[in-house]
Amino acid sequence: MYAGYTDGTLLFAVGMAGREISAGTLHRAVGEIDSADLVLPPSNTMRDVPVKRASVISIQKDGVEIFRGSVADTSTDLRGSRTYSVDGAMLWLADIRKPPFVMTEDTVTYYVTALLTQYNAACLPAKQIQLGTIDTTLPSLSVEQTEYKTILALLQEAMTAVGGTMRLRYAAGNVYLDVHKSYRHMCTQQVDISKNLLDLTDKIDGASLLTRVYPVGKDGLTIGSVNGGIPYLINADAEALYGRIDGTLRVDTDDAAALKAAAATYLAQNCGLSRGIEVSAADLSGADTELEPFDVGDSVRVVSPPHGIDTVMTVSKVDTSLVGGKDSLTLGWGSKTLTGAVVSGGRSTSTSTGGAGVVVDDAVDAASSRPRWRKSLAKPMLPTTSPRRARPVCGRGASGHLAPPSCGAFSLPILWPWIMRGGACIMAHGWAWPQTRPAENTRLRLRTRRLSSQRPIARHPTSGC
Repeated sequence: MYAGYTDGTLLFAVGMAGREISAGTLHRAVGEIDSADLVLPPSNTMRDVPVKRASVISIQKDGVEIFRGSVADTSTDLRGSRTYSVDGAMLWLADIRKPPFVMTEDTVTYYVTALLTQYNAACLPAKQIQLGTIDTTLPSLSVEQTEYKTILALLQEAMTAVGGTMRLRYAAGNVYLDVHKSYRHMCTQQVDISKNLLDLTDKIDGASLLTRVYPVGKDGLTIGSVNGGIPYLINADAEALYGRIDGTLRVDTDDAAALKAAAATYLAQNCGLSRGIEVSAADLSGADTELEPFDVGDSVRVVSPPHGIDTVMTVSKVDTSLVGGKDSLTLGWGSKTLTGAVVSGGRSTSTSTGGAGVVVDDAVDAASSRPRWRKSLAKPMLPTTSPRRARPVCGRGASGHLAPPSCGAFSLPILWPWIMRGGACIMAHGWAWPQTRPAENTRLRLRTRRLSSQRPIARHPTSGC
């Protein structure tokens, strides 16, 4: 059972009077900061207690803490239910900035320790993050910063430089930052088509597609000296198919030949569309306590004989229900957006798209996002409650008289005598068209209104109207 706390006080618990929760989901994904959404009804006496950006929200599962963060946004609907959007504790590191500095070559342990020490000295005691386990096999690094940057940004840049991964761990009431060279854990729970496989998608991604690459080394080094004076490499077949799509590659080397070799490898990996299998599955550990729950980054065996799949995939996204619903997860690679915009913990950030300079299939995306009302101007839409039928068309019968239209939705043959009597009434009284006699038509309408207010109009003797 899940329970939530705000600054150490019970905020919600499933099935507890006065601490109800209507809906709640914990979001975790590779490359994103954990977040949670909580919906508290008016009957929850703690509904209005959490303070935005100040209160610390903790979520526990069976007494073990699995998430900690702060309220980023709140909203209240007409029924009085309040929704809290909570960002994970990793974003606390974005609140403190460090002035420009220079660090000579040193270990990752020293650098991360120094950054966390300065962060903890400036933040609130409830938001401190302790140094956890750091992989000592990570390479050393040197840093030179010329502007104010957040502690989180500095750590992210360091992980990119050394190839590390940061993960938060909760133990003994504290938050620990661990740094791994590579996270490898084989989950014992499997994904099977006969048990918990929900969806399987064969995806093709063109976000990282490029047809030529401009490599740059130290001090602006190019490959012109070893590539016939041309500063780029090109894949002619890919450019003939997709058109010109430029990309850049920065390599920390002063050797032009090594720079060209790295560029050739990079171009070979990105000159075609990426293809992969994405699987959606349910986490059955909530119903069976003997099963190991899935976690982001876990390696999981996926078995689906009809699709010819029996392989190991990585958990890229997990959505955990806090109210007893089924947990869902996504395995495989997560597609990158062509625009480069991603959402991390509720905040929008910017990421690289592999140097792609041209949006692929932009015309298709634009057509699919065109407003529906534009389509309705070109082609009227019929009601969707019944099958589409042809419009009724009136024509003349064999005798030359108007024949009733045929329409499946209305029984117009029944109404046709009344329509004909109305037409005969109009023919008997005459009709003054505004284009021909505007003055007489106006007088006729005024006289009709006066008569209708004084006495009923007599039926026409011949037409019966």
